[in-house]
Amino acid sequence: VANHQVRNAGSWAGNLDTARTHPDFPSDVLLLLIGSEAELEVLECDSKSEQKQLRTTRMSALDYFNLGPDYSKGLIIVSAKFPLDEATGFFDSHKIMGRHVNTHAYVNMANCLSVDKSG
Repeated sequence: VANHQVRNAGSWAGNLDTARTHPDFPSDVLLLLIGSEAELEVLECDSKSEQKQLRTTRMSALDYFNLGPDYSKGLIIVSAKFPLDEATGFFDSHKIMGRHVNTHAYVNMANCLSVDKSG
């Protein structure tokens, strides 16, 4: 994802927040987290109340994105958990782009498959 300069200066959580606040931003990270069915742990701060209220909540990457740019509470992504069971699951992703670095992808794909090995 991205090039060396961007990876050294940015973070996956910052990428998700950019995608949430700017829905036209083509985030590879958002697609990967949605495709892998990742669960985010998010710290919310209600700064509009007199007493600052902090609470931790869990949500999918898609639910985080769907909060949208007008969501009024401060958000900090604390962690991400990936529920894939390696014994029965498979995750893969691909991107097609005009050149290898410094360009957005034409097409991104992420998939998460579960396999029933019982027959």
